[in-house]
Amino acid sequence: MLNPNVVTKMSELELLVTGCGDSVIRLKSEWNHIIEAIKTLGPVMPLTRNEYAACEKNGTYSNVKIMSSMGFVLDDLINLKLFISHWYQGFFVCENTTNGESQSLQFFDSDGKAIHKIYLLELSDEKSFDSFISTFTSSDQSNFLSKQ
Repeated sequence: MLNPNVVTKMSELELLVTGCGDSVIRLKSEWNHIIEAIKTLGPVMPLTRNEYAACEKNGTYSNVKIMSSMGFVLDDLINLKLFISHWYQGFFVCENTTNGESQSLQFFDSDGKAIHKIYLLELSDEKSFDSFISTFTSSDQSNFLSKQ
């Protein structure tokens, strides 16, 4: 039993992974293929943040370039440089919010910090999304962190 008087620091990743098998699906570590396949989802809202700023834009991942450990998304509305060599684990997350259901892809570094999230929009292609999830679902759906 947890002692309510003990404060523990849990990363966002550690907390999220406890939902695996329920509202969270662990993805395969195929970052290059995942980034390239995001264009099939249609319009999405990518969110990247750090302690100083948050960047979010609606658009498509229509012009993706992968160069070794880095990915570029160069669309009319989205211009991203993704340092995928820092990506440690990724998940599909379905959450109930005050605005209704939210579906997203979330990627974390090895310290458990969220480094990139992609939210589905009303205009996102649900059929392609189902195919995307079945293609990239990991066989490991345990609700604890494993070392890769």
